[in-house]
Amino acid sequence: ARILQPAAGRMVLLCGSSPKNLFESVGKLSAEYWQRPKRVSPVTIGGLLAWVVCIDRNDKPFYHGSEESRHRYLKSVRKLAEKRDSISRRRKSESVKQKTGKRKR
Repeated sequence: ARILQPAAGRMVLLCGSSPKNLFESVGKLSAEYWQRPKRVSPVTIGGLLAWVVCIDRNDKPFYHGSEESRHRYLKSVRKLAEKRDSISRRRKSESVKQKTGKRKR
């Protein structure tokens, strides 16, 4: 809930058992930032019954601590996202190199 924009994010969960316990947990622990689940779909994965639950983020902003601590936190999130993107780009270039035997330029 901290890194999603209010009213724009969603959470998709894969549950191995009945999602009733999940609904109670979301209600108790984080109902402040999440709406009630809109979609609950049963799926079969390898012959086992599972449930896919989609929950949308509500419009309440997440404020934790002072303005300075929020900026520090957002800076660290941006840094992690940049690191993840650079790793992704490097892996893509490595896979191109493996497929073609040439380095991508």
